[in-house]
Amino acid sequence: MRRLLLILSVVLSASFSVASARTWYITSDGMGDAPTIQAGVDSAGAGDTVLVACGTYYDCTHSTPDGHLASVIMKSGVTLLSESGEADCATIDAQGLGRCFDCVGVDADALVKGFTITGGFISGGSGGGMRCDDAPLGLANLVFTLNQANNGGGLGVAGSSAPVVEDCVFSENTATSGGGGVDASGYGGGPLSFLRCDFSGNQASSGGGAVDCTQREVDFDDCTLTDNNGGGSGGAVRLYHTGSCHFIGCVFAANHATYGSAIYADGDVAAFALNCTFYRNAGGDAVLVYDNMAYDYAGFAVVSSIIAYTQGGIALSTMSSANVEPQCCNWYGNSGGDWVWIWDWYLGQYGNFSACPSFCSAATGDFHLCDQSPCLPGNHPDSVDYCGLIGALGEGCSCGPSRTETTTWGGIKSMYR
Repeated sequence: MRRLLLILSVVLSASFSVASARTWYITSDGMGDAPTIQAGVDSAGAGDTVLVACGTYYDCTHSTPDGHLASVIMKSGVTLLSESGEADCATIDAQGLGRCFDCVGVDADALVKGFTITGGFISGGSGGGMRCDDAPLGLANLVFTLNQANNGGGLGVAGSSAPVVEDCVFSENTATSGGGGVDASGYGGGPLSFLRCDFSGNQASSGGGAVDCTQREVDFDDCTLTDNNGGGSGGAVRLYHTGSCHFIGCVFAANHATYGSAIYADGDVAAFALNCTFYRNAGGDAVLVYDNMAYDYAGFAVVSSIIAYTQGGIALSTMSSANVEPQCCNWYGNSGGDWVWIWDWYLGQYGNFSACPSFCSAATGDFHLCDQSPCLPGNHPDSVDYCGLIGALGEGCSCGPSRTETTTWGGIKSMYR
């Protein structure tokens, strides 16, 4: 009987906990359940949702532990959600007074979803739009735009754990040092993951136009990185002593840096790019892997990927003792040459070749492949059958007529009447 009563007590307690979770509705005129977003977060308990009506919210007046101001200071267990769940619904604008969001020690049960984060400004610090320190919370459907900081104009990540970032946009953020869109430094911290994210038009002075990552594992899946400028190194991404990291199904286009116009990897890095497309990155070699110390190990595998039309360099460059292996790759039209230098032996080996990839419309950002592309399964110019799809995107258009038809001169003339 006592065991039965104990079980019943636990069940009733759990039911009460679920039933007691509530939603705090916030409006831009202050007439909701709490006058501001911060007041709603402060009032909410674990399991509660702070639902924000569409509109623009300012209120960058709250002091953070590192001495800056923020519009919202998040806490564990709370879901902060815009009314539609989409970024164009609600805007958090810090108006250059501080950060939009500060997330320190916020646990994995917290979520921020459906906001445009803009106007964040931090001088001499990290994370203009948002700071996440020891914070494995979820970030989804967010747009980070026009934020600025010394490191990580859009997002700054530090500490032993990192957020999971899904379906987010980082656009036109600026770092006066590293990481225009995102700066992540963990010194052995947990992996930082980007899933289906878009990075465009971000700028950093010293490196990592989109993302600068130091001593923290980082993974990119199905991401697009275009028109980012990393200044000295890493037009899109700079990796420094990151350990294991990967790029899967990603597009790198029109990024710019002196060294590694798309990716710069240095030090203890064990990375791979699988089914990625690199197009018209400029300033230096598209991917540069640099091992600058005798005790470092830099490894970078490039597999089933297209590197085309690099401006100012070759497809892939390596320095010192770095270990780099291309397999099932198409390198074509790069201004410094394709399978040149130490790579000449790899042409025709391990499924590697050089041929026009036949994008549907690279000029408009469509990197799908036409039906006759040599990068599609079954079209490999050397009839290699184990490579599968080469590049980030599959078939998306027709290359044009593939057969001839008989006609008459009268039929041809009738086409122009």
